[in-house]
Amino acid sequence: MKKFSYREEEVSHMKYYEFIEAFHERSKKVTPFAIVTLADVRGSAPQDLAARIIADENGLVFGTVGGGKVEAKCLELIKEKITKEEFLPFSVKWNLQRDVGMTCGGEVSFLFEFVESSKELQFVVYGAGHVAQALVPLLVKLKGRVVVYDTREEWINKFSKSPNLETVCTEDLPSTVHNLPENAYVILVTMGHSTDFPILKEVLHYNKFSYVGVIGSEQKNLLMKSELMKLHYTPEQIAQFHCPIGLNIGSNDPFEIAISIMAEVIQTRDKKLTL
Repeated sequence: MKKFSYREEEVSHMKYYEFIEAFHERSKKVTPFAIVTLADVRGSAPQDLAARIIADENGLVFGTVGGGKVEAKCLELIKEKITKEEFLPFSVKWNLQRDVGMTCGGEVSFLFEFVESSKELQFVVYGAGHVAQALVPLLVKLKGRVVVYDTREEWINKFSKSPNLETVCTEDLPSTVHNLPENAYVILVTMGHSTDFPILKEVLHYNKFSYVGVIGSEQKNLLMKSELMKLHYTPEQIAQFHCPIGLNIGSNDPFEIAISIMAEVIQTRDKKLTL
């Protein structure tokens, strides 16, 4: 068995972390995709053992398992399986000369694994204040990923660590909107209208979110809609958000507001599941 040098190990680790990052980015989309791993090599082969690609029905997303004919054959097989909605893992063994039409005389085995359309919910919370402190511990208990944005590091640091919680401290909250995942549940509970509204304006440019809620009163709701109309937002865009946020239950206690938001989020999720 070949022994890796320190340099080879370092390159291998870099490639693995690049793969993890690419997998994370591709997972934000709801359409299915595949991971193909070069699992075994005999004789000559165009790529190293454990080489990986991420691909979907539209083609290559990340990596290489050798390029040329062998990679094209992998991509063709991925497209066929996704089109037929056949997502069980499987392996293949190809003679590169006989099965692929390459001049190499080697033999390769590939493992194909599929990730179906993402079932994991994505929650994005803008604001880390009292309501968020009550809400986020509830959201992390649902099957999903939670990201919290705020400008105040001291409030961000109050959250307990959780494997599905990410916290981001940034001075420019509106600029983060274009990176939000498709079908995310977007919750705006910042310090007030002056910080909520710039984020909301960015959010409404996209018609890709499952839920958009803004904390506030009915008076704030009317004010925001009036301001959006003056900025020439369409009725369809304006209709995307909920304000007051949450179901009409409970008091103004942060914990009870959090419960009402959770109830509305779950209600929205369940309606989408029945469509």
